[in-house]
Amino acid sequence: MSFAVDVLNYMICSVARNIAYFVLFHPFFLLMLSKVVLEN
Repeated sequence: MSFAVDVLNYMICSVARNIAYFVLFHPFFLLMLSKVVLEN
């Protein structure tokens, strides 16, 4: 059970880190996304 929790924690942290990198290093995508959101 503890092993499963560790794996789940690792996956969540990994995904969160990937999202953070994506947001930091893809400002163009972020600008496009905000533009689409504002138009709707």
